[in-house]
Amino acid sequence: MTPRLFTLEEARAVLPEVKELVERLVESRADQLAASARLVELRTVVAGNGHGGERERAAGAARAVDDANVRIQAALDALADLGVVVKSLDAGLVDFLSVRDGEEVCLCWQLGEADIGFWHRLEAGFAGRRPL
Repeated sequence: MTPRLFTLEEARAVLPEVKELVERLVESRADQLAASARLVELRTVVAGNGHGGERERAAGAARAVDDANVRIQAALDALADLGVVVKSLDAGLVDFLSVRDGEEVCLCWQLGEADIGFWHRLEAGFAGRRPL
């Protein structure tokens, strides 16, 4: 889905929903990374000694990775449906495309921030964030 243009008021109106989705996204990403690391560890053990119990645990870790992937994709799809651009899964960083002084810019919000308080030019990214 193509990102939409938001006014600051529109972005703030959907922020509670965005916050919930981003919280789910960040949590699912952490679950995915932990399960992936566990899977690599277990597959190494299985390859080394072939213990059956480790194979079962590896299969469980693989299912946990798959489950996290499904949850990540669902959150990404829901955010895309809202027209929000996800910039970082790990940091919970999103942009709302907007127009400021006739120029297309991004209203920038990161998990943990109480409100949308920053913007940046399209090419500047997070490093170019400025207070509203």
